Amino acid sequence: MIETRRILIRGRAGVGKTTLCKKFVHDFIHHGMWKGLFDRILWIPLRNIKKVSKEGYNLEGLFLQEYFSQNPKGKDLAHELWVALDATEYNRTVLLLDGLDEVSNDLDEGSKMFNLLQSLLNLPTAIVTSRPHRSLPH
Repeated sequence: MIETRRILIRGRAGVGKTTLCKKFVHDFIHHGMWKGLFDRILWIPLRNIKKVSKEGYNLEGLFLQEYFSQNPKGKDLAHELWVALDATEYNRTVLLLDGLDEVSNDLDEGSKMFNLLQSLLNLPTAIVTSRPHRSLPH
């Protein structure tokens, strides 16, 4: 059984949501944060899913775009990452989905990009950052 974990971090522009994501990655790599819980951490700036090629609106295409686009074996590496994550049912991976507000308003339900975003949000462990839709009181 997979334990589902979700954290939503909301804040106005410039308060440090992306910087916090960078800190999570840094602390995971250099200080062993969450090592007992996760094998990997994947930071995905969600605004980049708009750049994924139309043929690649799946996790493999996203991994190719985000992590391996400059590698000559990028397509193979993206496929292997996708297979490895699927084999563990994503339960040893934490996703940092940064900037939900930047893509959620532009998506038509049922589109390939919407389906990709929905599949990311449905994975077992996700930390999602977003700006509030309305102004927060001072």
